[in-house]
Amino acid sequence: MTLIDERPVARARAAEAPECDVAIVGAGPYGLSAAAHLGAIDGLDVRIFGPPMSFWERNMPEGMLLRSPWVASNLSHPGRQFTLDHYRADISYAMRITWGGEFIHAAPWSVGDQGVNNVSHGCVNMSWDNAVWLFGVTHIGDPVTVRGTEVQLVNGNGFTAWNMSWPDFIKGSALPVR
Repeated sequence: MTLIDERPVARARAAEAPECDVAIVGAGPYGLSAAAHLGAIDGLDVRIFGPPMSFWERNMPEGMLLRSPWVASNLSHPGRQFTLDHYRADISYAMRITWGGEFIHAAPWSVGDQGVNNVSHGCVNMSWDNAVWLFGVTHIGDPVTVRGTEVQLVNGNGFTAWNMSWPDFIKGSALPVR
């Protein structure tokens, strides 16, 4: 008996083990990309061992995000359908709320859903005219209140000092505060 990914897995003897053409051990981003390409080849038996992205899910500190250059992030798909370029959008009048990627920005494609349905991946979508106006009257560091969501910002992820009570805020001060 051997432990793999903290789950017991019985090791089969070589004579009993099923055969496959390619075994991918470790289902991280590159293993999943390789599996997608290999799996697109007719007749090739590809097996993935290990739960997808489990290392990252288990070992990343809460609230920690990774930033990497485009070339390291742009894993491919055999049909070229699901590359990062496929999901890239031109965003105008973007006002950053957090360092983790939440913005207020123009999203003319979602005007019919705004205020009714959540069609965002974390940003606050606005009509073009409203985004132009807000962009012109706000400054970096202005407080922003977002309502109608259960998602809370993580303190320290952007300009989040406004989210803290005064007693919690002064706990982080290096100076004596009364």
